[in-house]
Order: sequence, then structure tokens, then C-alpha cells
Amino acid sequence: MLMTDTSSSQLVLPPNPQSNQTGDSVETQRQERLIKSLKAQYTADQQSKFLDLQAEAESLLQQLHAIKRQRETVGQRELVEAGAR
Repeated sequence: MLMTDTSSSQLVLPPNPQSNQTGDSVETQRQERLIKSLKAQYTADQQSKFLDLQAEAESLLQQLHAIKRQRETVGQRELVEAGAR
């Protein structure tokens, strides 16, 4: 059963009692269950739009992480240069 988290308007999947794995594999399983439930409830057009948005969100998160790492690297470099003066 899918639920909506009203504080963030995100779909929340119930925990899978059969899963004893952690990390990425748990997230992958959650995504697979979400996709299966979406296929059962939504039209092909809606599924396609959802998957496109999901891919775009993932891409934007990767870009955000890259920018964050870049800023951290620049900040560290500035600290090193300031300490060398």
C-alpha cells in the first residue's frame, strides 16, 4: 500500500519485512516496488512522465552534489593558500 507523506508530498513505501539488506540494495528494492505499484495504478503516459521526472530529479541531485564537492575543494584550496601566506 502506498501512502503520501503530507509534510513533503512524497510517496512513502511501507517497509519490506522480507528484506534484510541495507544501503543501495534496499533503496533499489524500494524503487522496484514503487515502479510495480505505479504500473498497476497509472496509465502508460503517467508512468512515462513519472519516470522522466524521476530521472531528471536524479540528474539534478548529481549536479548539486558535484557543485557541492567543487565548492568544498575550492574552499579547502583557499584555506591552504591563506595558511601559506
